[in-house]
Amino acid sequence: MAHPLRAFARTFPGRHLLRVLLCALMYLLEVSVMPYIVIGGVTPKLLIVMLSVMIVGFGTQKGFWCACCYGIVLQAMMPTHSIISLLVYPILTVFAGLLFADRSHRQLEFRRSQGKRGEDLSPLLRTPLCCALICLFYDIVNIAYIYLRGTDITSVHIQRGLLDILLTVLLCLLLMFPLRYVLGLRYNRLEHEKAVRYRMSRAARKGGAA
Repeated sequence: MAHPLRAFARTFPGRHLLRVLLCALMYLLEVSVMPYIVIGGVTPKLLIVMLSVMIVGFGTQKGFWCACCYGIVLQAMMPTHSIISLLVYPILTVFAGLLFADRSHRQLEFRRSQGKRGEDLSPLLRTPLCCALICLFYDIVNIAYIYLRGTDITSVHIQRGLLDILLTVLLCLLLMFPLRYVLGLRYNRLEHEKAVRYRMSRAARKGGAA
């Protein structure tokens, strides 16, 4: 018998409600708890972890809307927060989604026709890679923003940027399993693979009939 939480996550309203509640919880933790978790003068970025899970698990579109909400709320509720969050979160989400979100069946077939890998990498591998990429470009933009404001860039900024990437990826490795469990992504992944096999078999039957 399925766990009640996972059974609820499989329903249409349950899936959407859990996503909204979990995204809201991650924001509350980001602004209330994470400022007290400082290692080497750096705080890991919990929102980037959540965006990485959303991108890999649900695709670029849902990750984009989540990033837009985070950027708008951060700018509205925390005026001292850099305005780059309002723009960078959605832009980096779209860019990361092109690389790490699940490809469609047509895209996979096109890659197979070119002799390339015809299947997606494991989501457990793509999620931390997606997190590292978003965090890397976020820090690059942040350092550029600091430089444009007239501050000289030193090795300390670079070291903090690298430490930020390392800590955020480690946080992603720690949290992605419970996040994926609550969101029911294992169930969604199996359904996706089942749908892909069905479409492939149907395409094969049509080709045989022709």
